[in-house]
Amino acid sequence: MQPSVNFEDETWEITYSKSDKTSGTLSHKGLSAYVEFKIKQGQVIDFQHVFVPESARGKGAGAVVMDKAFEMALAYGCVGVIPTCTYVSQTYLPKREKAGGRALEVPVV
Repeated sequence: MQPSVNFEDETWEITYSKSDKTSGTLSHKGLSAYVEFKIKQGQVIDFQHVFVPESARGKGAGAVVMDKAFEMALAYGCVGVIPTCTYVSQTYLPKREKAGGRALEVPVV
């Protein structure tokens, strides 16, 4: 399944690890930060790991990556999220929930 929006530009890049594009990495080139994901059954995205370099931690870099990852999930037509990564489940989502953020447009399953 291809996203309906191009996420590859001077800032963002998607690297797929499977030819069917159900698994890969969305990375921010300037921050050297990324999120690894798998799309399951064509409609649920599993955010498995988020990495932010130590020099960028605590400055919102992880949230920038995850905001873009949720945009990607919406573009793929995902109807649910599995937050396997503890940063996503324990830090990112609780903060977005309090702020009423866009991430909540794709429900956690």
